Amino acid sequence: MTPTEPAPGVPSIERYLHIRAAVQPSFSPDGSRLAFLTNITGDNQIWAMPSQGGWPEQVTFGAERVMRAAYSPVERRLIFTRDAGGNENAQIFTIGDDGSDERRLTFDDGAMHILGGCAPNGRSIAFAANRRDRAVYDLYALDLESGAERMVWENRESGIMIPQAFSPDGLRVLVSFSHNSMNQDVFEVDLDGGGARLLTAHAGDVRHEFPAYGPGGEAVYCLSDQDRELAAVVRIDRLSLERSIAHEARSDIDYLRASPSGDRLVWAANQDGGHQLLSLDLITGDLRTAPDLPAGVISPKDLVPPVFSGDGRRLAFAFTTPRRAAEIWVWEIEAGVIGPVTHSSPTGIPDAGLVEPALIRYRSFDGREIPAWYFRSAARRERGPAVVYAHGGPESQARPQFLPELQYLAAQGIAVLAPNVRGSTGYGKTYAHLDDVERRPDAVADLAYAGLWLREQPDVDPARLAVYGASYGGFMVLAALVRDPDLWAAGVDICGIGNFVTFLENTGAYRRSVREAEYGSLAKHRQLLMQISPANAVDRIRTPLMIIHGANDPRVPVGEAQQIAAALRERGVPVELLIYPDEGHGLVRLRNRLDAYPRIAAFLDGTIGAGGRRSQQG
Repeated sequence: MTPTEPAPGVPSIERYLHIRAAVQPSFSPDGSRLAFLTNITGDNQIWAMPSQGGWPEQVTFGAERVMRAAYSPVERRLIFTRDAGGNENAQIFTIGDDGSDERRLTFDDGAMHILGGCAPNGRSIAFAANRRDRAVYDLYALDLESGAERMVWENRESGIMIPQAFSPDGLRVLVSFSHNSMNQDVFEVDLDGGGARLLTAHAGDVRHEFPAYGPGGEAVYCLSDQDRELAAVVRIDRLSLERSIAHEARSDIDYLRASPSGDRLVWAANQDGGHQLLSLDLITGDLRTAPDLPAGVISPKDLVPPVFSGDGRRLAFAFTTPRRAAEIWVWEIEAGVIGPVTHSSPTGIPDAGLVEPALIRYRSFDGREIPAWYFRSAARRERGPAVVYAHGGPESQARPQFLPELQYLAAQGIAVLAPNVRGSTGYGKTYAHLDDVERRPDAVADLAYAGLWLREQPDVDPARLAVYGASYGGFMVLAALVRDPDLWAAGVDICGIGNFVTFLENTGAYRRSVREAEYGSLAKHRQLLMQISPANAVDRIRTPLMIIHGANDPRVPVGEAQQIAAALRERGVPVELLIYPDEGHGLVRLRNRLDAYPRIAAFLDGTIGAGGRRSQQG
């Protein structure tokens, strides 16, 4: 068996990569149609189908991916965003859901445009854009018929602005403003020049997420962890700003959406990364849990909440399990009926060959228990290799969702452990802040203890451990190789941070202040940032390393990859650097994934797999 061949009976990694996913559903105004994004053609495009199920038809055919899409509330037209080459400078377009009459609505290719949806009468949209200053977002309103636009809030603070919901009369817009990933406010903006009104005054880091109007627009609901460890559903009176708890749980809460009338709310309870979907009728107080929903995750990766039909009776959402890629599901709330309406091809991979991960907990250096998902290959007959998978963020969470590369590794006999090291979300605000600034090395230590836990497993070969991650997870890979060079036999870094100083100096201007709150600021913590940067201790890395990056990455500039690769080559450490000229943050295009991931598989096989074992024995 050569390093590029799968184990006997295992489909090729290309089969796994060809498994498609469907995300971001949206109902047509009368509820008869569903639009969604799917990568059937290789990049996400809009497709539409009957909402009860049926054959989908492609709506957009651009050479670039579609990032967001939603129906107008009054006609069968879609508003969507598209960037170029992964640069995330999204522009806004509109198109009929039969694919006709595509029109571009924004024209500043150097600015990001964050879509906020349509007014209830369908005549205008709201969006945020960093046109005036790349570090600052302002709020705009655009007339869909004339194309005329106007700035309705000239903001002065750096951060990320996301328009969330129009008021029932269409005269106001709720806006989320992120000072950093763990600190948000909600503003209500008067579209007729009345300015922006803060609804969530607070001190310190407090989350206020996914605001929505309740019945009649008299109150605003959002998720908040103010004076709490875990997020709750909070009601804020629009006039008095008085707050009350509408729902609280023993677990954190992700996402929140109100029906068009504001009478019903839905949210997802986060239980160790998996989701339980709930609905609350604000008029009757009736609380319902979605029936027969398997263990899995709602709205994977795209951070888009579930969406209601116009009459509020049905809910559509993307849903994935560890053994099934994301599909569009519909919940008929009153009838209690739920199920998928899209059915992407599994590409001939037998369901029995896919691994259901086990939730485990291991102890770290200070006795703290770290939750982790363990993908153990059932096909393994002897002690074999293992990979520790570091999630991105860091304000994120390893979840029980479908990741084709992890399933392929497990099918190859490589066990995978995906830990939620300190700093991960989903376990309360205290846990999420345990890796801030000077405590970042503690999270790296958690990763090392994941490797040590694997070493103790009877079916794991302690000499064949690799560490693998993307984005912030890529930094964790580099930091792990620096901290414990003798623990790891290989590393895979995808778009990771190598040097916090150069990263903060070169990341998108709008993101700098947001990320400094987590990592430390250039003004106050430059020396610390250098000390904890893998680039400052690259001489400790002796492990073979693969580095993958997109040339157009606006978040982690490609220079982060280049400086690490150059330093390792100078010292003679084996390193493979792949840079894709038409990618941004991560690999999105199918043709690039089909190039990169077989190389990753071959690299891991040659270092910790069968090829690596033959090399050691030889």
